[in-house]
Amino acid sequence: MTWAIWIAGLLLILIAVLYLLRFLKQESFVRHEFTAAIIFDPKNKTHVEIDQYNFSEQFEQTLNALFVENEALKTAWESESMFVPPEKKDAPKETEDKPEDTNDKKEEKVSYYAIVKQVSKNDEEQASQRSILLETAEFCLLEFLSLHLSSYFEQTPYDKTRIVTIEREHIPAIMLENRVLSLLTTPIEDRQIFVKSGINKHPPQGKVHSIYASNGAVYERFNLILPKGTEITRPQPGVIRLEHRHFILEMECIFHGFCLNLPRYFEKLYIGSDSKKIAPRELNIAVSAQLRKSSLMLLKGWTYYHWIDSFMEYIENHVSFEAFLKRIDWISVSTKIRTNMILERKKAQQKDGLVSLEAAQSKSHKES
Repeated sequence: MTWAIWIAGLLLILIAVLYLLRFLKQESFVRHEFTAAIIFDPKNKTHVEIDQYNFSEQFEQTLNALFVENEALKTAWESESMFVPPEKKDAPKETEDKPEDTNDKKEEKVSYYAIVKQVSKNDEEQASQRSILLETAEFCLLEFLSLHLSSYFEQTPYDKTRIVTIEREHIPAIMLENRVLSLLTTPIEDRQIFVKSGINKHPPQGKVHSIYASNGAVYERFNLILPKGTEITRPQPGVIRLEHRHFILEMECIFHGFCLNLPRYFEKLYIGSDSKKIAPRELNIAVSAQLRKSSLMLLKGWTYYHWIDSFMEYIENHVSFEAFLKRIDWISVSTKIRTNMILERKKAQQKDGLVSLEAAQSKSHKES
């Protein structure tokens, strides 16, 4: 009887352990996808920055820094016709005879706006602009990751022997296929735009992390604080992967050229532009993380991996356009602005009406 109890107890423990391992395996993979907003001015071939939207501000700064130093990439970008505004077309004329309108009213001319996916006729040009866009987005994500990791490890006690600082010279050559990353992280003594200014001869004291020039040029020191043994790769354009024996973190930029529907009045009230003059596009950012089987055996040391959870929230706050709209409470703000505009217009109309009435009364009085 005792042996039966022991065997039953061991079976229950085994079942519980197997269930726990299965649960942990299911929960060890997570993927979040966010939609970022990229707005272009097709006429001027420029990116339109959205104030207080972190991704848009970083994207704008990075593009400006890239184009101020690399005229060839700027020319390639401006030669594109991918980001064109919605096309306005008149309704086709009817060829069949129509009976005359008995009310003798003129029929109003109808116009249409088409929202479509833009495809360049020249595949090479399309790939050129798309690649510049993806490389810029990759650089922005790496900047966010660097800032988050620095902040995390500054606030978290850790053993210096268990982490490593990955810098430019430590990354594989395939990472430098990203032209934005390669250019903006190149030391200032190797860049003509900084050599001409003379700043390379008299650099600031201490370890320089960033330099921002008034003409838009930027230097960013590549710096990622990660658990020792982490490798960073770029499996394909638009994808950055961090791989460790305990985890895999992957950031992916997905761009198909699809239009983005902005909230009503957002262009006019927040950006200060006509909706017909800009071309909003959506860029999807997917962040996935997976804990490997070896991590399930960890009894301590989770401090070096908890940043993955907080990074998911961090990247959503900085990249997601929906999160940005919630942060600025756009629904409430736009309602108040529209209400105030309507009230002001009505007051102006009433004032104009009173002036007209007073003028008419004055004229009538003079004539009498």
